Amino acid sequence: MNERLTPASGVLIKVKRVAQSEQILGGKFEGEHGLKEVKAFVAVMKGRGVCQAVEKVLAMILAEREKMGARAKRHYFVDMKFFASKMKELRELARGIGATQFRSIDAT
Repeated sequence: MNERLTPASGVLIKVKRVAQSEQILGGKFEGEHGLKEVKAFVAVMKGRGVCQAVEKVLAMILAEREKMGARAKRHYFVDMKFFASKMKELRELARGIGATQFRSIDAT
């Protein structure tokens, strides 16, 4: 999953975004169903960034880590409820217009 984290709910690691033309969600896919208008879906990180993040967490006092963990957990459940409600809407839409509407014109 790609839940969004904030500095308040997690330790962020600097990454280089890479767009992939071979992946439908890659940002550069040219096919009909590709994800559009995104910088990139793949992130490349270096070991140094991971080490810096671990060092940052180790430098925190226990109370700071507990607060961060509680915020992350709360944010996760908010995201899950949002996702579940959107999936319910999608199911209702699919049932209402029929599955054939979701097939492309060229599909057989």
